[in-house]
Amino acid sequence: MAPKDGKLNQRQAKRMLPMVKKFNAIGEVFVKILQKRVETKRKKVQQIRVMVTGMKKPLPAPGHQYVSVTTKKFNPKFWQKKKDEPEETTSSIDLPWKNTDYGKGNRGVML
Repeated sequence: MAPKDGKLNQRQAKRMLPMVKKFNAIGEVFVKILQKRVETKRKKVQQIRVMVTGMKKPLPAPGHQYVSVTTKKFNPKFWQKKKDEPEETTSSIDLPWKNTDYGKGNRGVML
């Protein structure tokens, strides 16, 4: 058993040396196996990248356009300002869920 200060005396070190050498040898084999796995996965990813970069982006059908989606963070002041602004109406139809907050009231049925 090792002393409390974590140091081994000469006799203990000589007795543990063969075990430590075997442990290091096993560790080296394990590291080599993991390196091979990483290398094969890296090759697969590179192969997929080449395949994807080689593809041409399809053109949109006539009369259609791609939709670009971006995300943004809005602070609470922005939402309060939007609430206070008068609503712009794009439709003359009065929908029952138009004047309700999210999570409250009847939102209607979406088909």
